[in-house]
Amino acid sequence: MPTKVCFNDFCKKIPDLKENIVNGSIKVIPLKKGKKAPRDNGWSKREYELSELEKYDGNFGIMPGYNHETSSLAIIDIDGYTMNGVNADKKAYYKKATQEYLYNCLKEIPGAMAVRTQSGGYHIYLWNETVVDKVHETSNHLHFPEDFYIPELRGKSLKHSIEIFTKEGSKQCLLPGCIIYDDATGKENTYSVISDVNTLSN
Repeated sequence: MPTKVCFNDFCKKIPDLKENIVNGSIKVIPLKKGKKAPRDNGWSKREYELSELEKYDGNFGIMPGYNHETSSLAIIDIDGYTMNGVNADKKAYYKKATQEYLYNCLKEIPGAMAVRTQSGGYHIYLWNETVVDKVHETSNHLHFPEDFYIPELRGKSLKHSIEIFTKEGSKQCLLPGCIIYDDATGKENTYSVISDVNTLSN
């Protein structure tokens, strides 16, 4: 069985979480216990009161693009490059190396909060004024440098190495403090804040 978490565990990771929910600047949703998936159907259109969230003892997600007036929370998901046609060890090497490279390029965005995901990738939370309908539009048009230290990737499109979520209802990303439980192995992996910034202040 997955380790139980409660809403206050998430508030310890992000001290202004409650404040941002109450003032309507973010939308937090309950997820299935030990999982990434939303607990409820229709989660993107449903509003959750703080009192309901405080009673839940499972994971929580946050929706990028919520309440987009002058600005809203955007999330960059750095998952790394998937190299096809190679063995498992090489595939893991390319993914890990590109995760680290992309994170190091983006980690100094002023005011951004960086989170290490359960798979070893990264989420970067930042406030944003632009909505992009097609989530891969930006990453498909970005390329690794021509002098990139991995020759096989020089000049290649980032493709899905990063995803940039800005549109309301398009995605939910897990909050730091989430614990993902693997039913097959019993192993648990956690999302954790790794930046000096650990608030959602705009």
